[in-house]
Amino acid sequence: GRGETREERRTVFGSFVQAKECADCRGKGEVPNEKCHECNGVGRKVSTREVDVEIARGIEDGQVIKIAGMGEAGELASGTGDLYVVVRVKPHAQFERRKDDLTTEKEIKVTDALLEKEIEMVDINGARYTIQIPAGFNLNESLKITGRGMPKFGLFGAYSRGNLYVRLNAKLPKSLSHKAKKLLDDLDKEL
Repeated sequence: GRGETREERRTVFGSFVQAKECADCRGKGEVPNEKCHECNGVGRKVSTREVDVEIARGIEDGQVIKIAGMGEAGELASGTGDLYVVVRVKPHAQFERRKDDLTTEKEIKVTDALLEKEIEMVDINGARYTIQIPAGFNLNESLKITGRGMPKFGLFGAYSRGNLYVRLNAKLPKSLSHKAKKLLDDLDKEL
């Protein structure tokens, strides 16, 4: 009734007594009259269940969500453990994420940059908006658009989004007409 068995061994060096957990009662000190058919007396059984997991906006790849009491059942009627879910965020086809900020590329015509035109953009939510290319903008830099990045984890409100950085790629025409070449030559003399 103590939940353990004693084993005595005799060797050349003397007698050794070792206490082990009882295989019949598993350390409880009591053996049930009848074993459960489903768990075979262990006190838990293998099964599958679905658990709803709420993913907060702005969560990052590799973050862990803890769901209390939804893990495995403990042995011998002890409480259940916790479930830990590691979040894996799929990469987006158009946007690259760095914490709360996003980067993307937009192809424009050379004349769009020279004439400081407004260009149409689409954010990560699919919302359309326009941005104006600033005067003298260096195409080797990224254009910063405040508040068009990822939602900040756990925050809501006006300042709850990161920034979007747009790399503008100027597309050059494959061929130019005689008139276009003359206009560009005139422009080159003007600049």
